[in-house]
Amino acid sequence: MDGEEGVKVTDIPSPVQYCVVLPANVAPMNDVRVRQAIAYSFDYEGLINNMLRGHAKQARGTVPSGFVGFNPQTRQYKRDIPKAKELLAAAGFPNGGFTLKYTYETGYWWKRPVGELLQASLKELGIGLEIMELSPAAWSGMMSNPETAKLACFGFLWSPTLATPYDYMWSMFDTAAQGAAGYNWGYYSNPEVDKLLEQGTSEPDEAKRMASYAKAQELIAEEAPALFLYEKNYRLPMNQSVEGFVFNGVWFETFDFYALTKKGA
Repeated sequence: MDGEEGVKVTDIPSPVQYCVVLPANVAPMNDVRVRQAIAYSFDYEGLINNMLRGHAKQARGTVPSGFVGFNPQTRQYKRDIPKAKELLAAAGFPNGGFTLKYTYETGYWWKRPVGELLQASLKELGIGLEIMELSPAAWSGMMSNPETAKLACFGFLWSPTLATPYDYMWSMFDTAAQGAAGYNWGYYSNPEVDKLLEQGTSEPDEAKRMASYAKAQELIAEEAPALFLYEKNYRLPMNQSVEGFVFNGVWFETFDFYALTKKGA
């Protein structure tokens, strides 16, 4: 609706973050070098500039850049096919030779182009990617079962429900969040990450708490249990006469109607 007469569209940086979670519990994906190779193969700039028309920025790890506790020292992957091939060869897969699945839910049409871009990136490494569309119930049932989720990737959009880095990291990457307990459906497990997240919830000193979360961000990014793709701008069309709108960074799609007014009213 950009450019429509009488309409204005917001373009506000937000903590909404999209990632593709990789399977991490079965060979060959349980080798960190294979996951890192995939992280180096993805075309992040192509996704942001072409598919999202520049209304996003590349993510740096699991916590978005404008959010409390973000660690700017967290590793960020860039497309580097020679580096990806080098890592695959070191892991014993110089020509790829295996196939993954990318799953998404019916109704989430925008997840498919991400899968197709990942498919094209992996093809350069000799890795196949089967794209599977499932009903939301079948999708969640498949991914929350470690037996049926083997070698399956999935796209995941996360917006915060709590103003803490713990909200981003526990649900997707803590060992205790595997299966039906959370959304760690890549079945990634790192006892040190688990310990750091637990320390963060029990530490009263803010500086020490944020240090635990910062270290957890570094470890997660280093081990590449997901491709951290982008932080999405908040795009909301509204009548040009609306004044007083303020974006709510945690409770999305909630509006302070008492603050909203009509120009000239």
